[in-house]
Amino acid sequence: MKRMLRVTTFVFALTLLVTMIAGTALAAGSKSEVVEVTASANGAAVELSYCDDNTSWPPLTKEIAASKIDGAKPEEMEVIWARCITSPTLPVDLTFKTEVGKNQTAYVYHYDGSQWNLMGKANTAITFTSLSPVGIAIRTVSDSSQGGEGKSPATGDDGLLVTLACIAVLMGTAVACISLRKKA
Repeated sequence: MKRMLRVTTFVFALTLLVTMIAGTALAAGSKSEVVEVTASANGAAVELSYCDDNTSWPPLTKEIAASKIDGAKPEEMEVIWARCITSPTLPVDLTFKTEVGKNQTAYVYHYDGSQWNLMGKANTAITFTSLSPVGIAIRTVSDSSQGGEGKSPATGDDGLLVTLACIAVLMGTAVACISLRKKA
C-alpha cells in the first residue's frame, strides 16, 4: 500500500511539473497587443495617446473592410484591432506592426468622421494628416495551388488541453500497471 501511495504521489508531482512547464512554454509567446504602433515625425519619435472613447465612431466590420479592397469578400476579412489614437504632432508617420501568415495581408483603415477609409498595408509607414480611430483587418485568401484554406491557426490555440489529456492517460496507465503487478 505504501508503494502505491509513493507511486501515486510521484505521478501527481510529475503531472504537476509537466503542466507548469507546458503552461509556461505555451504562454511565453503570447502578446498583450496584436498590433504594435510606432510613430515618427520628421524622423523623430512621437509619443501617441490612446482615447478611451469608442462610442462616437462606428466599429470597423468585416463588411466595411472588404468593401474597400478590390475583390475582397467579408468572409476573407478579420478585424483584429481598432483604437482611437491622438498625436501632438501632425502629420505623423505611423507603422502598425502585426504578424501575418501565409496568404494573409494586413490593412490599415482610418475613420475620418464619416466613413472608414483604407490607408494602406500594415508593417509599412503610412502618413496621417489627421488622427482619429484607426483599425487593422487581415485578409486571408485561399491558396488554390495547395488546395487549402490558407488560414493560420487561431490565436490562443495552445494545445494545453491535449497535453493534460496525455498526462491523464499516462497517469491512468501507470496506476493500472501497478495494480496488475501487485495482483500477480
